[in-house]
Amino acid sequence: MRDNSHIRDYSFTEWLDFAREAGFVNARTHAGRLRLDFVPWISRMKTDRRFSEAIRELQKQAPREVAEHYCFEKDGSFTVEIIFLMATKPV
Repeated sequence: MRDNSHIRDYSFTEWLDFAREAGFVNARTHAGRLRLDFVPWISRMKTDRRFSEAIRELQKQAPREVAEHYCFEKDGSFTVEIIFLMATKPV
């Protein structure tokens, strides 16, 4: 609802495969979590108010396990998994 260019999240393994297929080597990775402030996150994409409200409603209705995993906050801010991938391409 926020960004229709996003189809789905790629897995850690898929990102490593993409790097290898593109000829990158010596991949180093770091997995972590990133907190996203809801208002700037919505504002960056100029998300229509009705979609912003729908996202907040989905957060409120999410099962407890989902809410805990994403650390939903009262203002809509949340936390996601990230991967940092650094690799080199042979010359």
